[in-house]
Amino acid sequence: MDGRPARTSAIRPVARPCAARFGPGRAGPGGVGTHVPAVVGLLTGAVGLLGWAAVGPHTSYALLVVPLLLVGFGTSFTMPSATIAAMEAAPYEVRGAASGAFNAARQLGSAIGAALFGTLAAASASSASTPGCGCPP
Repeated sequence: MDGRPARTSAIRPVARPCAARFGPGRAGPGGVGTHVPAVVGLLTGAVGLLGWAAVGPHTSYALLVVPLLLVGFGTSFTMPSATIAAMEAAPYEVRGAASGAFNAARQLGSAIGAALFGTLAAASASSASTPGCGCPP
């Protein structure tokens, strides 16, 4: 090992070629710009979310690994592309404010999404444990 944490060394063989080929901002002959990684990431994440929608109460954890990886990969491809596209679209004089607004919106969206998911999960769990529904408590 080269003194870096194991997780960094483990992803380097995959991350370097992907960043060189698909890296955000690579609009020249060797790259694809910010749109392609964002679309690939969103589509990959959507496939992972569809995989989550197909699981049931007795689905093994091993079957959840692929959708988890797809959602993680999709997010990691989408967010850097979205950040770079937002920063490149902002005038140079206000890039600091644009960065702050972008990150604040991202954080707010994450908080609202987590709250909505928790609400839906709690409502689903309480309806599943309603007496007389034939569901185990």
